[in-house]
Amino acid sequence: MRISTPKLLALALTTTAVSLIGCGDAGTGSSGLSVTGTGPGSGTDGPATGDQPTAASGANTDDSGGDTGACASSDFDAQVIAFCKAQNPPTPEPGELGASCTDDTQCASQICLEPFGSPQTYCSWPCPAGDECPLGFNCQDTGTSLGSVCYQGVCIYGGSDAADCTTNLLAELDAACMSECSVERIEGWLNCLAGAGRLCGTDSADEQCGVERGLLESCCGGCDPSNW
Repeated sequence: MRISTPKLLALALTTTAVSLIGCGDAGTGSSGLSVTGTGPGSGTDGPATGDQPTAASGANTDDSGGDTGACASSDFDAQVIAFCKAQNPPTPEPGELGASCTDDTQCASQICLEPFGSPQTYCSWPCPAGDECPLGFNCQDTGTSLGSVCYQGVCIYGGSDAADCTTNLLAELDAACMSECSVERIEGWLNCLAGAGRLCGTDSADEQCGVERGLLESCCGGCDPSNW
């Protein structure tokens, strides 16, 4: 039978939040989507200090040999695609966690969840230890004999789907790269996003990685938070 439980007032991130302190340190993302060593090379045309861009070995150059950008968005394709897929997981198979259902028998767990006040019903599963829910779900008490089960958190970040998210984020990186924003700042921002886990829109991204975003925008005139 379906169970009716109190509607959640707010969506919570399902992974441990990354603190702003040290959030931009390359290679420290908790999701495993580290960008360190996967972006452009570290070669430079000369010393880079302070806010000066670190020119990459794959930097764009003009005919005179001068740098016209510190990198190219294509240098970060793999990281962006992996991140956007994590924000927009594929549709579950019938009976799996998150799959649409009308009866308990349609779910492998025998739990067809009907959150109070929501027209959407979906397959859930128990989470007695509190950490059994995957990315995109939160463990919440049902208030019934079932105890705690996984509730779905609908998060959209960067666009309506994974493809839209990828297009938008790569456009942001193109603007940053062509404005000669340092590769270190770009990597710091990507690494922070990846380490933050599931982001439910601009506000949660700003809460987790606002410092890194501010640094990116300081050298990227084309970066616009409304395009996240």
